[in-house]
Amino acid sequence: MQLFVSRGFSSIKPSVIRSRLFSALARDTRLSGLAGGVAEPFPPISDRVLLSSCGKMALRELSSLEKFLGLKKLNKYSTQGQRKVPVLQNNSGPSLVGLATISSHLVHEAKRKELLGDSAEQRAVVQQWLEYRLTRLDNCSKDEIKIILKELNQYLVDKVYLAGNWITLADVLMYYGIHHIIMELAVQQKEKYLNVTRWFDHIQHYPGVRHHLPPVVVLRNRVYPSGHH
Repeated sequence: MQLFVSRGFSSIKPSVIRSRLFSALARDTRLSGLAGGVAEPFPPISDRVLLSSCGKMALRELSSLEKFLGLKKLNKYSTQGQRKVPVLQNNSGPSLVGLATISSHLVHEAKRKELLGDSAEQRAVVQQWLEYRLTRLDNCSKDEIKIILKELNQYLVDKVYLAGNWITLADVLMYYGIHHIIMELAVQQKEKYLNVTRWFDHIQHYPGVRHHLPPVVVLRNRVYPSGHH
């Protein structure tokens, strides 16, 4: 897999970016049972329990994001399809479907557009990480977790945030999505994926981000020096 290295990002054509974004949206739609064609077989009970849990987690993420954004008027959400894709019940227009789509809408609603990037390049990088969250991180297998951590660790070698020099929606949603993985890592594994651990710890302590998630203990003196935080 090719990493999202911002230094080479300017060479990517806008048409390629749009294609990747539409493929992510199409995936969201297919998984929710909205697209045409043959529906997915109904999952077994164990999978249904897992999918229901994922749906609840997505709704908690959106609730936490609303608080982080300082939105006073809370929205009404539901889920749809076998994959329990979140849906925003929009009184002023059609319902919005999908975690990335709804999250971006909330950022606009809060007038915090800097969280989506302040340049065309940064906005594209943010959108790529939202796509990465949906297509790679969500529902990944145990075998894929090591690959994801390795990719992310390499990308973060010289970075504090995923896109640019300040926090964006990419950091918030990737933090929410990877929390359960980092929580299960042993200290030795946190040492192995040092850059991921550093980034994760920084985001979990960023004011207003964590909310519904428990803190993950990071032994900074062993994993990385406190001055590097």
